[in-house]
Amino acid sequence: YRAGRIGDAAARLDAAVKADPTNALAWYYLGAVQWSLGKTDAARDNFRQGAAHEAAGTASGRTISDALAPIQGPARAALDAVRR
Repeated sequence: YRAGRIGDAAARLDAAVKADPTNALAWYYLGAVQWSLGKTDAARDNFRQGAAHEAAGTASGRTISDALAPIQGPARAALDAVRR
């Protein structure tokens, strides 16, 4: 995602959420990729999955926020709205 290779990121993140469906960061980044592809409904669904797993997980909100720093713009606003 950070390198701008959205197609590669989509495939890897899809595999990541299948391998570990409780990985909040993978869900959030998959949502960011979907957003970049214009699939905003799918992105919001992925953001909601991430938020649910974040709430149930052990990582601090600060740690998650730091890891999400590369996601900016409208995708980040939509992600933050779900995390509240």
